[in-house]
Amino acid sequence: MDTVRDYLAQKADIVIYDTPPMAVVTDAIILGSRMDGTLMVVRLGVTSKEAGKRAKELLKTSRSRVLGVVVNDATHRAGYGSYYYYYYYSDSENENDSAS
Repeated sequence: MDTVRDYLAQKADIVIYDTPPMAVVTDAIILGSRMDGTLMVVRLGVTSKEAGKRAKELLKTSRSRVLGVVVNDATHRAGYGSYYYYYYYSDSENENDSAS
């Protein structure tokens, strides 16, 4: 795995690895500890708050750097506000890491 990671890092500025859900297999935890950062993907209305917190803790335990969260299935509602929605997750530890 390290050979593939190193090869791809030489060929591209950003490499994204898509893994199965953490509840199914441990690939994401193992891979996350070997990457520069990890984005968690959660499905709105499907992923429970407890499951999201547990996934974050598993990633932290494995020394993965959690960069943020991507939320799927967020729908736009008519009315006041922007034409698009975004969600930004930040952990105070990671904010300090990004400053350096």
